[in-house]
Amino acid sequence: MADIETSVAITAQTDDLQSGMQRAASSVESATEAMKAQFAGLGAAARQAQSHIGAAAGQIGSTLGALQAKAANLAGSAGSGVAQLATASRAGGGISVTEVSGNSLASLNADQKVDDAGYARQKAAIQQQSRTGDVSGSEEIAQLSDLLDQKWALDQDYYEKKLAAAANDVRARQQLTEQEELAYQKYLTDKQT
Repeated sequence: MADIETSVAITAQTDDLQSGMQRAASSVESATEAMKAQFAGLGAAARQAQSHIGAAAGQIGSTLGALQAKAANLAGSAGSGVAQLATASRAGGGISVTEVSGNSLASLNADQKVDDAGYARQKAAIQQQSRTGDVSGSEEIAQLSDLLDQKWALDQDYYEKKLAAAANDVRARQQLTEQEELAYQKYLTDKQT
């Protein structure tokens, strides 16, 4: 009789264990389905974010285009200033060399700001690609280093042009030389980080 009672107790415990395992399996399956739904939602959100980033990049591109057009217009104005200087010098008066070099420097500064904005946009795009996992950390570092080298080459070109534009202005040339030295130190610091 004791064997029958033990057998009934074991059967009841086994049934309870099986029932508990079925409930646990059902809970795991429900949790898995919920996680799949969340991942699907995250995927949709990521696609939407990518779409917004693409739209923002397009707006930035059009803004840069407008800035480049303004810079070209400023460059045209500087050229016009040089022509006015030549006419004025033949007439015996008019615009000074400092005024013309100031216009040229302003035009070069505007061009450099447009390039700086492009650099910032490209840097942000590389960093975004790293955050989204599209590029590895080492690829990000290499791309940022190359981009920084390209920017420094452009900056050097601008400093040379600015120095040429300020050929007759000792004070402006001194300021430009100091600015270039500071920019070079920043370049070296950025290169190391």
